[in-house]
Amino acid sequence: MLEAALLIAVVVVAASIIVTTLRTGIGPMPSSLAARKALVEVLPKDLEGPVYELGSGWGGLALAIARAAPRCQVIGVERSWVPLLWSRLRRRLSGASNCRFLWADFQQLPLGPAAAVVCYLFRGGMAKLSPKLLSELAPGTPVVSNTFALEGWTPEACVVVKDLWNSRIYLYRRPAR
Repeated sequence: MLEAALLIAVVVVAASIIVTTLRTGIGPMPSSLAARKALVEVLPKDLEGPVYELGSGWGGLALAIARAAPRCQVIGVERSWVPLLWSRLRRRLSGASNCRFLWADFQQLPLGPAAAVVCYLFRGGMAKLSPKLLSELAPGTPVVSNTFALEGWTPEACVVVKDLWNSRIYLYRRPAR
């Protein structure tokens, strides 16, 4: 009986992740440890205010940012409930009081108050995000992306990470209007 319950739980969790992946076009893929470190290093050191991690997945990057930027309120935004619940558990266990995780579609979330935006999306997701960033963020707001560039934007910096994929970390600033 326990085996059947466990099997059902695994199937429900996997189905949930698969359905969300099909709906959003990308699964919850964690950033490598080296990429997380590089992303945190690229963020401005004097950052204060809300930092949004769009597509926060399993929570590792949001928690790393929260540790590195204690004057920031880090908001991880995720649409898949299994990684979201895992992230919330990790946050509780870490004691990171300046971090929280929302179950939301970041396209519907107002990003205007952001001190910075961080994301690890896919090419299509970045293309859809670009107009939102241009219309909502204040000029000069840092936008940091793991692996996928913002087409039409000029990066202020691009760091090649020494990980399995030679990930690229892009730092942009929202251009002036």
